[in-house]
Amino acid sequence: NGDRIEYFFSGANIGFGKGHNKILEFIKKDSDYHLILNPDVIFEPEILDTLVFKLYNNNELSMISPKVLYQNHQLQFTARKFPTVVELLCRFLGIFKNYTNRSEYKNQNLEKSFYPDFIQGSFMLFKTKDLIDLQGFDERYFLYMEDVDLCKKIKQSGKKILYEPSVEIIHEFGKGSSKNIRLFFIHFFSMIKYFLKWGIR
Repeated sequence: NGDRIEYFFSGANIGFGKGHNKILEFIKKDSDYHLILNPDVIFEPEILDTLVFKLYNNNELSMISPKVLYQNHQLQFTARKFPTVVELLCRFLGIFKNYTNRSEYKNQNLEKSFYPDFIQGSFMLFKTKDLIDLQGFDERYFLYMEDVDLCKKIKQSGKKILYEPSVEIIHEFGKGSSKNIRLFFIHFFSMIKYFLKWGIR
């Protein structure tokens, strides 16, 4: 319904986190739930009912995310453990697969809901009050790692995030930083900012 859509134009590419934070001032009085969504995501609107119901009925939760599939319906491993320098290096070099697989929870049943450390940010449904209390994304990240950082802040606040595989979305996952040298360096410097903020592990 077009009369329910309001478009905010920032005038420039100000970054993922900063762009999403622009809306916080406008939603804090009139919103109970807030969805942060990539433009390359497809889903049936009915899944929102399931996710909102679970958020509403669990006081521990700040954020929830569904199962994510590629266009060929293979599973994307979006639930992750908080990254370490060693894990990222192993992933980059393609070594010690058992170790990196554990960081994606591949050693457990992903058809059951659970509380991961973080969930990649293509679809993040928040309780608006919690998102406001957390002051949204850390705007020092232009792109990449801001979703990990925000989940870290949720955990630090004593709340949780939920991976909920009973509903699913399709995500065209581009892996831009592995194909574009500019995006690679943006990703690299975001990782440096993350470890400087939270400590090297």
